Amino acid sequence: MSAESINILIALSSWAIVIVTIILVTKQIRTAKKDLQIRTLMAYEEKFDSESMLKDRKKLAEQLRDNAVHKEIRENVMNFFESLGMLLKRKAIDKKMVWGTFSYYCIYWYEISKGHIKDEQALNDNDETLFADFRYLAETMYVLDEKEKAKKKNKEAKMDLRKQDIDRFRDDEISVI
Repeated sequence: MSAESINILIALSSWAIVIVTIILVTKQIRTAKKDLQIRTLMAYEEKFDSESMLKDRKKLAEQLRDNAVHKEIRENVMNFFESLGMLLKRKAIDKKMVWGTFSYYCIYWYEISKGHIKDEQALNDNDETLFADFRYLAETMYVLDEKEKAKKKNKEAKMDLRKQDIDRFRDDEISVI
């Protein structure tokens, strides 16, 4: 084997090593990103089920049911979903994982909070950016819910939330703690 052949073989081997390294690094980055998404979602799930959030959920459900004075309403639950929506919009968490974990709560909390959100926006020069990520999250969950129901050939793929279902959800949240 000539020196030139050896040099070509070494060059090709070097390129093969570079390509394999790039593939492995890319796979490692994807794995790390998925791991971070899972850990983030688990932290959100832990926060949502924490005693303080259960109390906040109960309090907000009571306040919305009782038409509390706007400035007295605690927005911790809405802020939770606003934050989750922001992460989803920026693709920092996986849409299907969020759907599987929070869609039910997100959809109902958005429905029972809509009036307060509209009032909050009106009080701030009709600023529709307020709770926009919560709205984005809820709308995304609606769409995914419809798709998942359609996949299961459910004839009622639309999210038709009846007032009685919304009221039942609110009352269930009141009784969580």
